[in-house]
Amino acid sequence: IEIKLKIMAFLMRFFSGRMSRSEWLLKNVGVIVFIIFLIFVGMRIVNNTWGTVLLFLSIALTQLYLLSLHARRLHDIGLSGYYAVLWFIISPLLFVFLLLKRGQEGDNQYGVVTR
Repeated sequence: IEIKLKIMAFLMRFFSGRMSRSEWLLKNVGVIVFIIFLIFVGMRIVNNTWGTVLLFLSIALTQLYLLSLHARRLHDIGLSGYYAVLWFIISPLLFVFLLLKRGQEGDNQYGVVTR
């Protein structure tokens, strides 16, 4: 139990405090660069089991880091960091919605039909 508490205390340091807009933006850009790097490395190492495990572990840790960035930014605007979890719920739902929703028939205010 003592080890669990130490691990939790260590992780909570990443989720406490505040983060300004500029710092949040800069760190998100860094995460995007890191994800692009992971994609290129991942294309080379997924042929073996350990490479795949390492890639998925890296992705999971990156998601945890993103969650901490969003939580600290939410703290800066006076909201609970728990709202950061919504990012991981809404993001996949939005993807599925955009994937399944048919476009409007005919032209609309944004332009002509593309299909």
